[in-house]
This record gives sequence, C-alpha cells and structure tokens, in this order.
Amino acid sequence: MAHFEIIDKQLYVTDIKIEVPDKDSKESYPYKWISAFKQVFPDKEKFKIDWYTGILILPHGKMVEYVHMGYASTYEKYWLLEIENGDLNEVRKYKNKEFVQFKKRQFEVFQKTEAYKKLYKE
Repeated sequence: MAHFEIIDKQLYVTDIKIEVPDKDSKESYPYKWISAFKQVFPDKEKFKIDWYTGILILPHGKMVEYVHMGYASTYEKYWLLEIENGDLNEVRKYKNKEFVQFKKRQFEVFQKTEAYKKLYKE
C-alpha cells in the first residue's frame, strides 16, 4: 500500500507499506503493516511520481451508498486532482450529483473517440 502526498503542487510517494506475519500477535489475523519505503528508495524521504498523468479521484465525506465490490461505493463529495507528469494542474470539487453528471459527460465524449470504438468492437 502506497501513501501519497501533494507537496508544493507535486505528487510524491511518502511511504510504502507491506503486510507481514506478526509472530507475537494474539489476534485472529496475525499480520501487521511495516514500511518498505527505505528498501525501495534508500536515500529519499519522499519520491516524486513524475511518470503519472491522469485524474486522481478522492471521495470524501459521508458514504451515500455502500457497494460490496472494489471502489463502487459512493460518497457525498469528490475532489478530482488533475496531474500531469507528477505536477498538480487543477483541483475540482464536486458534490455527489455533480460528480455523477461529470462522469456521464466524460463517458459521452469518450464514446465519440476512435479508442472507444476500437474497445467496443473488441
């Protein structure tokens, strides 16, 4: 599991956690999370994610609808962070209904592209 932060309008990974057996645990799930960041980036405190370009969707607030699969549950608010080569370009804030409308508009635009037509055909 990776932990990310926006620092000075740039996207960084600040920690990487892995789950390992916990021999001392008395719990029914005998595992614990430990940091593996220094194993991956031995000389860094944080590492810029300059290869990422896309939109990060951050749901927050009260859960509106729980769906027991992946990330299908919905929330009352969303922040969309537009990232280009690890740099934060824009932040958009939506309420639930606005976000649903935004996704619908995005999909309608995508349906008109050659990429969509190719995927649909496949």
